[in-house]
Amino acid sequence: MKILLTGAGGFVGQALTQQLEQSGFEVLDGDVHSTRYRLNVLDREHLTAFALEHQPTVLVHAAARTTAAREDQLDLLEVNVQGTINAMFAARAAKVKHFVLLSSAGVYQPDQATPITESGAVRNDKAYSLSKTLSEQACELGKPEGMTLWILRLAAMYGPNEQASGTRAGVSLIGQISAQFSGPKNILLPHSSYDEYNFLHTTDLARLLQMIAKRRGDKKTHLYNVGGTTIGGLWILNSYQIVYGDMNKASIWEANMPPRHGAIDSSKIKKELGFRPKISLEQGLLDYPPKEVM
Repeated sequence: MKILLTGAGGFVGQALTQQLEQSGFEVLDGDVHSTRYRLNVLDREHLTAFALEHQPTVLVHAAARTTAAREDQLDLLEVNVQGTINAMFAARAAKVKHFVLLSSAGVYQPDQATPITESGAVRNDKAYSLSKTLSEQACELGKPEGMTLWILRLAAMYGPNEQASGTRAGVSLIGQISAQFSGPKNILLPHSSYDEYNFLHTTDLARLLQMIAKRRGDKKTHLYNVGGTTIGGLWILNSYQIVYGDMNKASIWEANMPPRHGAIDSSKIKKELGFRPKISLEQGLLDYPPKEVM
């Protein structure tokens, strides 16, 4: 079975490509950066021609910018929204069976009751959140009658070889802890220690995509939160010290960070698909050995 994966150049895309291929799928890993297939989601004509040539059964749309300077907000919207629209046009032309949009739990407004279900309030005051909300709506409007649409609102992703990239300016809290473990005397983290996360390992996301690819199409739209167990920032730091040893350093958390969305509720996908993450935080942290700060 062929899976066309856009945005395959980042650490998530690279991990998905490797794990899906190990499971017997043929992955068409497209990206504007160094992958086997050079694809730009803003080039609709080329993307559509590629899909028509290779006839994938599943199109997983992962291409997106996650951060941008204020002067680049329109560029982020263009890549994320127009790129999604172009991917849907390509999928429609190739009569793709399953279209999977990798959206984000970052669409949710902060300061609402948790855990947040799929009906939670979304925010449109940030370019990234707005881009994901509009992308979801575009997919629902553009989905042809014979296609099954999967909108996955992913929690914070982590996994092997995480690093910043041209479309992802920073790394996760876990990556930041790893980078500072062998560095300065104190651990400086631009997060609130009370923030809650539902980290999802790339291995679990790859397993979910396999489940979706093997399902019979039902021509419906499925919207799911996807994340792991709810954990606080301080718990993550403590777990890292358990795995790698006591740092014997003070941890300094940013006290005035803007609020982020709270814990998400992923019970719907568990109930309807039988999916739940299997990689524990302690297992996942093994992908983040301490790094020297440069």
